Amino acid sequence: MNNLALKIALRYIFSKRKVNFISIITFISIVGITVGIAAIICVTSLFNGFHELSEKQIVGIDAHMKITSLKGEWIENSNELINKIKSNSNIELLTPITERKIIAIANSKIQVFELFAIPFKDLDYLKQIKSSVVAGRFDLDKYNGKYRIVLGINSASKLSILPKDSITLASANMLEQAITGMQFNSGSQVKLAGIYQTNLKDYDFNKIFIEKSAQEELFGVNNDFSSGIAIRLKDIKLLNQTKIEIETLLGSNFKVNDYYDQNRAMFNVMKFERWVAFSILTIIIIIAVFNILASLSLTVFEKKSDISLLKAVGANNSLIKQIFILEGFLIGIFSTVAGSVLGLLLCYGQIYFKWIRFSGDLFIIDHLPISVHFSDVVLIIFITIFLSLVITLYPSKIATDLNIIKGLREE
Repeated sequence: MNNLALKIALRYIFSKRKVNFISIITFISIVGITVGIAAIICVTSLFNGFHELSEKQIVGIDAHMKITSLKGEWIENSNELINKIKSNSNIELLTPITERKIIAIANSKIQVFELFAIPFKDLDYLKQIKSSVVAGRFDLDKYNGKYRIVLGINSASKLSILPKDSITLASANMLEQAITGMQFNSGSQVKLAGIYQTNLKDYDFNKIFIEKSAQEELFGVNNDFSSGIAIRLKDIKLLNQTKIEIETLLGSNFKVNDYYDQNRAMFNVMKFERWVAFSILTIIIIIAVFNILASLSLTVFEKKSDISLLKAVGANNSLIKQIFILEGFLIGIFSTVAGSVLGLLLCYGQIYFKWIRFSGDLFIIDHLPISVHFSDVVLIIFITIFLSLVITLYPSKIATDLNIIKGLREE
């Protein structure tokens, strides 16, 4: 691009116009692109913030990886399997677990929950649950022949129970025996030790925690059996690498799911919402960019005589095209920079100064979570500048196709 084309493009943008309508359209396009880019940066950063918050909660409570058998419901040799993989340097904790559906009965109310049984020696795995206890205490020790359980606040509400209350747990096997074998089984009596609140629906509504040896009484399954093996990692960033290493060690008889696989539906919904918001705001930017098309097209018709005069004194089509491409490009660059700066200022202002705050009594966070991903910002900038360039091709072609003689006559 030569300096003459740049000077003329700048003159067309900032000089006083005879037709004020063109200036209004240009101003609207600049404001539209600026606000659109700022909105996209803020909205995507907001979605990123909530995504990372949810991921942090899940990683703190869920297994980073979980091993299950492909040949049945139970892993028979769970201890052998643990000995086989525990040498991996990135494994912080691994424990055999049992997850099964259970029927809970209390105060004439019946609810189906998911029982999570874990060995007493591995209770450190549940430290996040322990820190989330809001009533009673975290205690899975057996007392007076009765197992103790810990369950979520919504589960306790469903059964209308409080710590120290008794609950009857019955498995599907117990019900089947009662129906088919005409054997009456009142289930297993347990005590509620504590109530927790994680603000994760899957836990607060569905999970009951108990010591693993209870599975013999509830399901009639030897304590050496497990429905899975839960793994916590030292460095979550090495998740994929560690997963591949473990899959190689285990072979084809077992399946390894990471926390993303276990919560795929939730993460997919969050990703879908993020892209829907991104697409809607991108459409706003596209509409704003089309205002540049309108502005440049009107400028071409306003400057017909100038273009014809330039051609008459020797300007070629390439120079004429460069003038209008540069004019649209400069408007796009200015709007993009202004929108990016505005969006980043708003995001980092929220990060550092926490302008939007929440009540700590009602929410699990005290401010609106924001996380800026520069890959998103670069993508937004690239899309806007690309559109700004593409949109200039049509007006520049109109300018090069103008009839010199007709333009000079009008002058």
